[in-house]
Amino acid sequence: MVVNKYEIGLTHHTYILLLFFSLILLIFAGLRPIGFDSDSRSYMEMMKSLATNRLDSYIEPTFVWIVKSNYYLLGNNYYQRVSLFVYALINISFIAFAIKKLSINPLYSILIYALLFYPILTLTQIRFGVASAMFLFAIHNIYNKNLFLYLIKIIVASMFHVSAIILLPFYFLNRQKINKKYYVFLFILSIGIVFINASLKYMVLSHLDYFPNDIAKKLYTYLYLYGENSKFSDINVFNSLSLFIISIYLLSLYYIERLKSKYTLVLVKILGWGLFLYTLSSFFPTLSIRILNIFGLVSIVLLVEIIYLNKKL
Repeated sequence: MVVNKYEIGLTHHTYILLLFFSLILLIFAGLRPIGFDSDSRSYMEMMKSLATNRLDSYIEPTFVWIVKSNYYLLGNNYYQRVSLFVYALINISFIAFAIKKLSINPLYSILIYALLFYPILTLTQIRFGVASAMFLFAIHNIYNKNLFLYLIKIIVASMFHVSAIILLPFYFLNRQKINKKYYVFLFILSIGIVFINASLKYMVLSHLDYFPNDIAKKLYTYLYLYGENSKFSDINVFNSLSLFIISIYLLSLYYIERLKSKYTLVLVKILGWGLFLYTLSSFFPTLSIRILNIFGLVSIVLLVEIIYLNKKL
């Protein structure tokens, strides 16, 4: 049963609190000590290299624009810190707007985001975090079938992190009905794929000649050269975050007729395909973890719906 947000007791105070908690998350992300997260020191070095025209590897255009604009405006003293703040501002803004649009209780969703995804998507992987937030914000365009706006948002997201381009086909998800048996089978297939990921890795390494040169080099670096390094070695597919997200998916699928948001069918389908892509790419840990985070992000909306299952309307 689809409900109006005000039918479940939300008031304007809820949205004031959403703004308040969003500002707290923004301020902390913008002012956090360098080195607090695992990537901020690397980003500081990348910004320095970019500002002095010494960065010799590909980086998305938005990173270039943000860093160089701040460098030209502010000089050496503040451009790196301000650039980190800009990324946090964009990330938190899109997360808050998306939650306000999708969630039946935005306050719950922003708190769940803070606990589960904020450390990785706002504090650590700042480029990918913005792309993820923009995808969450674009989901209502899937539901409304506004192809133009969805394309614009995903193209812009890919300018923050190129991996967002894989999100384009999700526009074609059916918003009106779901075949539960099909999505149960998709989950079973996802589990089965885990046991053949070594074969998939070998298959990709054996066909690198078919990829463009730059992509082939990156694949070789991640899959072969980093393969013996524990930091980049095969991941534990069933880690605590993935098990949590799997639980949300299975509960949402089981109770789907009782969940209360008009976006539920689209969110469940996105999560189902996300888990499939997560296990399919598990031989490639860097990509697999990103897939889990970007698609798992919808769980901050679905979990709230599950919480409301036992609440009387």
